Amino acid sequence: MCQTPVAWRLATLDPAFRLSEAQALALITEAAEQWNRITGQQLFTYDAAQGFPIHFQYDERQQQLAQRLLLQRNVQRYDEHLEVLQRQYQRQLVQVQQQNSRVQQLQQEYQQQLQTLEQQGARTLPAALQRQWRLLEEEQRVLMQQADELNAEQQRLQQMVTQRNNLLPQQQVIGSHELGVMSIRQAQRQMVIYAFADQQDLLVTLQHEFGHALGLPHSDDPAAVMHAQLHGGQQWLTTTDFKLWQQYCVN
Repeated sequence: MCQTPVAWRLATLDPAFRLSEAQALALITEAAEQWNRITGQQLFTYDAAQGFPIHFQYDERQQQLAQRLLLQRNVQRYDEHLEVLQRQYQRQLVQVQQQNSRVQQLQQEYQQQLQTLEQQGARTLPAALQRQWRLLEEEQRVLMQQADELNAEQQRLQQMVTQRNNLLPQQQVIGSHELGVMSIRQAQRQMVIYAFADQQDLLVTLQHEFGHALGLPHSDDPAAVMHAQLHGGQQWLTTTDFKLWQQYCVN
């Protein structure tokens, strides 16, 4: 499978992908050139007549991918909202702690003055001490209100975390076979692209399938383009991909 150069051509392009022929050709060319550049050899060439066919076949996999992307965006929105709620909760917690300290200080001052009056044998509370008592009652009322608001915010935060976590089991890692397939039968190659999130995602998938066109297996390195699962972290061919090519096509 390592005999090169390997010629390719764009055979079919389903219009449901909303990708022009020029865009598809440019991305396929760039994916092929990535292999040419990293190896320093002309591994792939374009041949509109004799190249192996590359098909863009739209089916339910593209729709499923769109649903997964929507789910990921929903989780991201939950995370952003949770971050705001957590900051708000921390601010309210600080306010409650400060108010609690103020109430404790007022209670201590009131008790000290009340004890002094009792020692002096006073039978009535001075107006100043009565005002302090009313102030203490008001501060306690504010503290209770803030505590109730804090509890409500905590429950809201916990509910949001639960809703966010309920989305996680639905998320699935996307296998490369769900996005594209490279088949080789009796030295005849054919590539079929089924789904992609965006053009960068398509470029990575094309690089991956071109690797299979050379007969390369999957890599154990999650960062490698030739890893079995595409997770959005891959961008370009890596040293691991180059060493994989050396192992199977040079050594």
